[in-house]
Amino acid sequence: MKHFILVFIAVIILFISACNNNEINKTKEEIFNELQKTIDEMETYKCKVKMKVYGNKSEKLYLLEHIFKKPNLFYIKMLKPEESNGCLTIYNGENMWLYHPQIEESYMLKKSFNDTYTDKCLFIGYFLRNFLNSNDKLIEEEVINNKKYLVLTKKDNSKSEYRKKEKLWMKVQDFKPYKLIIFNENNELSLEVEYFDFEYNVKIEKEIFQMQNNK
Repeated sequence: MKHFILVFIAVIILFISACNNNEINKTKEEIFNELQKTIDEMETYKCKVKMKVYGNKSEKLYLLEHIFKKPNLFYIKMLKPEESNGCLTIYNGENMWLYHPQIEESYMLKKSFNDTYTDKCLFIGYFLRNFLNSNDKLIEEEVINNKKYLVLTKKDNSKSEYRKKEKLWMKVQDFKPYKLIIFNENNELSLEVEYFDFEYNVKIEKEIFQMQNNK
């Protein structure tokens, strides 16, 4: 009986080791394919975003709430700084709206502005779509605090001098985003984003993407 238990424990250990080796031996391309599958199966997500904007002489820090629903609906709520709390940016698939609670007014942006709106790149789905279509991209791996990340870097064709290269870290364990950084034409940081409280496939009512339901 004792011998049987020892053999059983040994089999379990070998099985766990084999599973771990399979994970370790995966190439970064294989991991990226799994990431892409996860994103393809994603219907919604929500998270908090800490965003740091680098200027010539100062830095500005913002705290935002992000909500996304396929195919391209999004909701951004400003939480900090206090004077901007409650400011909204909403895209319902056709029109983009801005709302400022202090003046209680909303504005619809022109279609041309919708297509080039900078904050779209902060949403993971938009980034990966652009990454796949990019001819100048790089897939790397990095370990931070004993956690493995897939690092995706691509050049940006934006006309803006502040957006020339983007770099996204995704956790290999659960394919949740960790951070995104954007470089300017001088290869200096212009934007740094950290994601937290990230949840995939949460229930989100479509009405939240209509401005009249958020005033």
